[in-house]
Amino acid sequence: MAKREMTEEQKKAAAERMRAAREKKAAEKAAAEAEAEKAPFEEIEDELETAPVVEKAPAEDPMLKALREQNELLQKQILAMQEQMAAMAMPKVIQVAPDTEKVHFLWQAPVADDNVVLFGEGGMYGRITGKTGSFFVPKSELSRILDSMTRLFLENRWLIVLDGLNEEEREALGVNYKEGEVLDKRAFAKMVDLGSEILDIFPKLCDSHKEMVGQRFYEAWKAGNPNVKREIVVELLRMSKSEGKEIKGFSAIIEGMNERDLH
Repeated sequence: MAKREMTEEQKKAAAERMRAAREKKAAEKAAAEAEAEKAPFEEIEDELETAPVVEKAPAEDPMLKALREQNELLQKQILAMQEQMAAMAMPKVIQVAPDTEKVHFLWQAPVADDNVVLFGEGGMYGRITGKTGSFFVPKSELSRILDSMTRLFLENRWLIVLDGLNEEEREALGVNYKEGEVLDKRAFAKMVDLGSEILDIFPKLCDSHKEMVGQRFYEAWKAGNPNVKREIVVELLRMSKSEGKEIKGFSAIIEGMNERDLH
């Protein structure tokens, strides 16, 4: 059978189809290669979009950093100093067995209300603020508080031994008081408010406690206490003069009252 030849137009059409097919195939291949190259970048972009944003803290100013560190160090030093001072101020506590003999002391002194007195190292036996207070010392350790200052307090009857010593020990320490020689707690606290009762107490008192009465009456008069009566002060002054020892507090009150009456 004889082969049929294509016309020119048919040849051109066939060539056009082949060219179009080659171009389509080349385009598909190029698109596939481009997609393959793009995929890793898309994964990276997705990861970047979902990753948390970390903000970089601004660098601290060197001067502010140095000041901050210096302040922190200073605060630590102050705290350490406060702890050290608190430990020094805290009196040591001595544990005493119940059956240990103890000496009972009473502090009654004409001092300011904020005055602080310590007995024993660091106040280990007693720390008293103000005019009155009491403490105990084991009898076996009595020598540990008997320094020169404590002995002066005992001599002036600012510090009184209430109990714990026998008569011989009291004599040795100079605290074997005569009856009525020292003010009891009630009289010491209320001496200005006792009225005429103080006239019965005063003559028997030791010189130191008579001075306490004079000082307390003068302070009360200066403060305007109405219980400081002229007739009582006059009698107290007369008693002190009769013994050859005038109490300055009483005479100062009388002088002040006389001057006030003149005006």
